[in-house]
Amino acid sequence: MSTTLDIIRAQYPNRITLSVEELAQLINVSTGRIRKAVCAGRFFIPARRNGNRIMFPVAAVVAVLDGGALPPPKRGPGRPPNAVKMRQERNG
Repeated sequence: MSTTLDIIRAQYPNRITLSVEELAQLINVSTGRIRKAVCAGRFFIPARRNGNRIMFPVAAVVAVLDGGALPPPKRGPGRPPNAVKMRQERNG
């Protein structure tokens, strides 16, 4: 039985990173969906930028697809709790 790394190495030999198009073909997701999620900071595989290109390290792709630890979701600034608001009002 072949592993995820073996499958990726068979399709893309001697590659350290995968492009958006290659990853989309590998996980059967559209390139637009990947690009939008990466730009929003919500894609489940960590990405790196090389100029204008978005690249995915093969090691990170294998780790996530094999059930490894997913990066924690990024949260927006949101609304401050009431305690913080009251403290800000007291301090000026």
